Amino acid sequence: MRRFILAIAAAATLASSSASAFAHPSERVRVDGHWVTDARYGETWTGGLDRADEVASDGSRVEWFRFQGRQGDCALITMQSRNIDSFLELRLDQPGGRTLQTDDDSGGGSNARIRTRLPFDGYYYIWVGSFGRGQDTGDYTLSLARVHGCR
Repeated sequence: MRRFILAIAAAATLASSSASAFAHPSERVRVDGHWVTDARYGETWTGGLDRADEVASDGSRVEWFRFQGRQGDCALITMQSRNIDSFLELRLDQPGGRTLQTDDDSGGGSNARIRTRLPFDGYYYIWVGSFGRGQDTGDYTLSLARVHGCR
C-alpha cells in the first residue's frame, strides 16, 4: 500500500511540473547568479528592500522576478512604496538580458509603472529596486497584470 501511495504522489508531482513552466509563484530560483521569484499575471507581492538584498553596480538594492509572456501581451507592472523611490526595469530572456523598458516615477509620486506590449514569446525579468545609490530601503508592493489597451 505504501508504494502505491508514493507512486501516486510521484505521478502527481510529475504532472504538475509539466503543466507549468514555473514553480509555485512564491518560490525563488537561482538564475545566472541571481535569486529570482517566479511570477504570473494577476499576482501581487509584498516585499522589502534591505541591506541584505543584491546590490546593483550603482549601489542600489534590487530583487528579481520573472514571468512568461507571449508576443503581443500588454503587460502592466507596478511598484508602490511609501519609503522607497521605486525603480523598475523589464529585461528579456535573463537578468542580464536586453533592457526593454525602465521607469522611475510613472506610477505617481515616487512609484514606478511599466506598461508595454511584449515583443516576443519567452521569459521576462523584472528588476525591482530603488532609484539611486542604495539609500532607500523598506517595504514595497509589486503587481503584474495582463491588460487591454497598450499603446
